[in-house]
Amino acid sequence: MVLPDGRAPDLGDQLLPHEQLALLQRLARVAVLCDEADLDRRDGAWENRGDPTNVALLHFAHRLGWSRERALLAEPQTNAIAFEPEHRFAASFHARIDGGLSALVKGASERVLPMCGLEPADAAALAGAGLRVLALEEGIRMDPLPEQATPPESSGLTFLGFVGPMDPLLPGVQQAIQRCHQASIRVWMVTGDHLSTAAAIGRELEQASARQKLQLVQAAQRAGHFVAGGAGLEPHAAGGR
Repeated sequence: MVLPDGRAPDLGDQLLPHEQLALLQRLARVAVLCDEADLDRRDGAWENRGDPTNVALLHFAHRLGWSRERALLAEPQTNAIAFEPEHRFAASFHARIDGGLSALVKGASERVLPMCGLEPADAAALAGAGLRVLALEEGIRMDPLPEQATPPESSGLTFLGFVGPMDPLLPGVQQAIQRCHQASIRVWMVTGDHLSTAAAIGRELEQASARQKLQLVQAAQRAGHFVAGGAGLEPHAAGGR
């Protein structure tokens, strides 16, 4: 954890170097503005609405002194690309005083790093710890873009870093998987996460392996089944995450 003044309580209140704190602030700005969740503190308790990963990113930004409401007042949103499983990234565009737009992007590293002109980086080290790994990027567009119009895919962005929210297993999931095994029920994992993330969750569930979604879908289609899916279904299909 890092506080807005740069102190890291988990490191004995060590002060982070200015460069590291400045980078964390840039990451927090993307996290809080390129987000579709809500996070509020009422009567001494946190209330949230939205995808758990987006809520986690708002918590991260809040620890560094950011508020989504205040950030949107300072940088009004003009356009957005909502996250969809097909394109595996989200983007948000915000008005600048010079007439341009700030382009803020988050998504799977292999999908969004090419927007920075970079080769996809291997995020297996973070994903192997069971984290849901996202790359955060920023850039500036000076060409006009009508408000509410669907923006084209960005390019020429600056890569800021990776974030790895943890989406822990729900209580009772491991016991449910064990009961399935005892009843000779075969359990498969369907997930849109990085393969290394799925493998880490599979190990935590004591499954033999984590099957890739495409393999499972193709097998079901070959058997004559109609297969439908979506982001809203994946967390529930992925072993009760």
